[in-house]
Amino acid sequence: MRSLLLFVAFAACLVLVYGRPPTVYQAPSSLNPIDVESLAKLTADNLASIGEYARRQPRPQPTQPDPNGPIAQTELGAVQGYTDLAGVNVWRGIPFAAPPVGDLRLRATQPGIPWNGTLNTFTQGPICPQLHITDWLYLGDEDCLSINVYVPASANTSSALPVFVWIYGGAYVIGDSDEFGLYDGVNMAATRQHVVVTFNYRLGPLGFMANDALRAESPEGIAGNMALLDQVQALQWVQTNIGNFGGDPSRVTIAGESAGAFSVCWHLASPMSAGLFHAAILESGTCDSAPFFSSYDLSRNWTNTYISMIGCNPDDPNVLTCLRALPTGKIMGDIIQTHMGDVKENVKQMHAAHAAAAAASSNWNYKPLLFPLMSWGCTIDGVSLPDVPLNIIASGNYNNVPAIMGTNNDEGTIFVPTMPLIIPGVHFPVEAGDLQIAMSYIFSNNQTIVEGIANEYPLSNYQNPEDQFNQILRDYMFICPSRRALKTMYAANATVWLYHWDYKGDWIDDLLFGDYHSAELEFVWDNQWPPLVHIFSENDQTMANTVDTYWSNIVTYLNPNGPSTQSRTSVLNGEEYWQPYDPVQMADMVLAVPTRVEQDYYAAECDFWDSVDGANRIGNGNKKKAKKFLTA
Repeated sequence: MRSLLLFVAFAACLVLVYGRPPTVYQAPSSLNPIDVESLAKLTADNLASIGEYARRQPRPQPTQPDPNGPIAQTELGAVQGYTDLAGVNVWRGIPFAAPPVGDLRLRATQPGIPWNGTLNTFTQGPICPQLHITDWLYLGDEDCLSINVYVPASANTSSALPVFVWIYGGAYVIGDSDEFGLYDGVNMAATRQHVVVTFNYRLGPLGFMANDALRAESPEGIAGNMALLDQVQALQWVQTNIGNFGGDPSRVTIAGESAGAFSVCWHLASPMSAGLFHAAILESGTCDSAPFFSSYDLSRNWTNTYISMIGCNPDDPNVLTCLRALPTGKIMGDIIQTHMGDVKENVKQMHAAHAAAAAASSNWNYKPLLFPLMSWGCTIDGVSLPDVPLNIIASGNYNNVPAIMGTNNDEGTIFVPTMPLIIPGVHFPVEAGDLQIAMSYIFSNNQTIVEGIANEYPLSNYQNPEDQFNQILRDYMFICPSRRALKTMYAANATVWLYHWDYKGDWIDDLLFGDYHSAELEFVWDNQWPPLVHIFSENDQTMANTVDTYWSNIVTYLNPNGPSTQSRTSVLNGEEYWQPYDPVQMADMVLAVPTRVEQDYYAAECDFWDSVDGANRIGNGNKKKAKKFLTA
């Protein structure tokens, strides 16, 4: 997700300013002016070449099975991995479920198929089908449900090490368990003495289609959420098998970023995930944004509209037969194999295809708010997800575990260049009138809300419209949903900790986008990725060590400060004591070098967004009147 998100943002910069006079773009946080055309072209070219190198050789791996490699027993059969030079035993590409192909396409995850003998698991499994952005970001393979395990070589079946399980992000349309090496768990396992687990789950329409036909063939009445059921199956696999690798199934922390964090909140709320984990980390997540937690009616409408777009008839009793007969590329949407040179033209084609499908049917004509880039999300089906996760947490009937949740200082910057691809009439570089257009689009032309936003974020407070747009997207999509979730968890008797990422490296992407969405990932994983581009300075390594301390402590002790509740403990390495969140102090751990503690986490901004009727948050499809607004 990280590499592709950066690439798309850079590509959008290039395409959307192409043919205009040279434009100076003021980066966030008052950085020096940056020439978009020259800098973005240089960066995109560099990232493309580095990405190609990372794809071909992301890290040293064996080229053939190691006859002396470590062997572990799983419920499906024995697996043999290899020992990395860092002293970590590695198993890659272990099947954890039946391949969701043929008649199993669009069905709930099925148990894996046992094998005889010992399976060699020393190479990465295929990624799940996703958008074809460039020749080296390929489509994927539907037989993709595999898991990777990283364990300190000194561990054995009685070690009972804590387990860190990662769920990747990517707006539920892109991403995988390795991300060209960004999510390689060798350094984390070696440094933190944890078992590290990553896995693939289905994406896009293959992971999220929901309609009456699919619900009817589910014994439980589940609709959509196949991707989340993949995740549940992976967590069940961990419970059953991780002890044989040296892990402790009673100390499992699930963590994710962006859509991975949305998934973590789904697991907090879903009865299907009860007992499968014991702590949670949510990086740049939300528990209530409507595009990613949609009502069944809206999910069904979009699914059937999409089915029309790809050539099947949603009203045909045999529609599932049609869908299961389609080639992978067709069901994923061959109109969205977007190449950098014709992004705008392909987006026009996507909108035209939707319009044609909507015109052909009086029943199915829905378009998700973030179409065409981020069109899929979880369905509130009443079974696997009974309600919006935030509401389930508020009820107290949820999977209550200690949790860390936080956001980055410049969450919105990487999305600003993509807005013209989603919202008709918006520009990049952003123009002064674009805010009115964008907010009217997002809030179904509710001018009470639009005027309230303009009053809360007057353009005069910012150096340019990009800064204004960035802060609105940051607060609305990430910071304030996180605060709502934290306040709700606290009220439901959870112990939670709030962080805010405020660290900038001297890297070209940081200079362009600031502390952007996903900027923390290299430090979470202690991976200098991409190679040659993100080489750690002394300060960078200090930042990685800080994350290592807090994240390791919650995985090991269910508390980022370690086993003690005192203000200093032996497992803090000079970092500040991290006070649990409460809605009065609103203590906020600022992750920087050095760390610092602040209070009143974006209180005024989030009080404003909380005053917006919840039914209007990110285009639920409802059009209730807005409540009274705070104004600047």
